[in-house]
Amino acid sequence: MVDFASLLNKPADSIERPKPMPPGTYHGQITNTEFGESAQKRTPYCRVHVNVQSADESIPPDQLTDVKLPRLMRRDFFLTDDAMYRFTEFMQSCGISLEGRLISECVPDLLQQPVLVDVKHRNGTVDGKVEIFSEIDRISGTAGK
Repeated sequence: MVDFASLLNKPADSIERPKPMPPGTYHGQITNTEFGESAQKRTPYCRVHVNVQSADESIPPDQLTDVKLPRLMRRDFFLTDDAMYRFTEFMQSCGISLEGRLISECVPDLLQQPVLVDVKHRNGTVDGKVEIFSEIDRISGTAGK
């Protein structure tokens, strides 16, 4: 059960926005999957939640100062005829056998899979102020690496 008292009993003026992660490659693990539809076009997707745990050697340690890890991130795979191949290729990169199986049978096998995520920056506006956001650009399993 969530302890809201401990979450909310913090000085409100002490909360800071987390520093964006430097672009580069990180190691993570899939913690959850969920299905939904995009807000605008109602495109069906499978959302993969990733616990990003550590940076690989391509990111200099001095760029990670004050960067909070682990960090939860997500990546959506659209489930349309033209985009489904990306999802099945991702599952194969995780070492999941697809042969003779339905996609719905393969999705649970994603849980706890180790992954590599390439993080990029995206500019966005929050309350009229331009901010930098970290987001997953590419994701792949570590099977065979």
